[in-house]
Amino acid sequence: MSRRHFSALAALAIVAALAVTLLTPERMGREDAPRREWLLGDLESRINDTREVVVRVAGDEVVATLERGPERWTVSELHDYPADWPLLRGLLADLAQARVLELKTENPEYYPRLGVGEVSDPDAAGVLLELALGDQRVGVIVGKEAANRDGQYVRVQGEARSVLIDRPLDVPAAAVGWTDRDIVDVPSAGVAEAEIIHPDGDWVLVRKLSADDTDFTLENMPEGRELQSAWAANSLGGMLAGLRLEDVRPEQELDWSEAVKVRVLQFSGVEVIADAITQDEGHWLRLRAALPEAAAQPATGEAVEADATAGGVTPDRAAAINARVAGWAYRIPEYKYTAMTKRLADLLKTEEAGNMAGS
Repeated sequence: MSRRHFSALAALAIVAALAVTLLTPERMGREDAPRREWLLGDLESRINDTREVVVRVAGDEVVATLERGPERWTVSELHDYPADWPLLRGLLADLAQARVLELKTENPEYYPRLGVGEVSDPDAAGVLLELALGDQRVGVIVGKEAANRDGQYVRVQGEARSVLIDRPLDVPAAAVGWTDRDIVDVPSAGVAEAEIIHPDGDWVLVRKLSADDTDFTLENMPEGRELQSAWAANSLGGMLAGLRLEDVRPEQELDWSEAVKVRVLQFSGVEVIADAITQDEGHWLRLRAALPEAAAQPATGEAVEADATAGGVTPDRAAAINARVAGWAYRIPEYKYTAMTKRLADLLKTEEAGNMAGS
């Protein structure tokens, strides 16, 4: 065979190989690719029928029971506090749309490696979700996330096989993780006054005359004393900014007789009043909103935008806060409690330091 003839045959072979490669499933369009199996069959078409989700962990412990009410989902273990609907909605959608990437072990001895063993085991690493859809219950054991790739190991309860699905699942393993944890958000930029009153009479009041002011002024400055820094006063303006709960319970379960009183007045006219206590090995807060007759002057500039972002400048804002928080006590992080319970002395330079500065 001549060298030229051999080269022509080799070229034809390469072209044929390329044609085969281009026609493999990996190269096909999405509409032509083999469809992967749905994890839960036709769950997507029935997802709106879900009326309850029970969350179980190791030892078959029920950590959360999410129930669908006429107006909202609630968490039974937390006195029917509102559930985090965006979280729950996203989880249900992910379960309905999840597809199987790979079939994994059917041997129960290997389930622990994937975290999909029965949660009746005291050492189980997975979380069992039991979904009530109409008169049918479906259980999914959510195991470990896949290492170095997207997806999560799961096993449908009652099935031997475990699988890797095409997406991670956000599944909190504690009741509080299923709640709407945002309490209230009062950004410092929209605050006109912030006040702290202790049961023993210790009192702090900081104020801005205009929303365009950079710093708060300490209104009850003792004669001859100085602030530690501008930040010492300014930090009080953000006491109620980004406030989130660590636990929640009915307010009547706690004793509020020795509470520290906190008041934050916004330039919008909305006033948020809180009681803060340390009790039952935690820091707790209850609050309400009001519209005092003598509201601060209207916000201007950036403060208007900040307050509008926080929920508007109408009476509806106060009503919305009260509808959310009425009757509840919230356990809050220690750093937030510390900010809300500062004393006047915490904001001032020591008398010795003040005397040295003035000498």
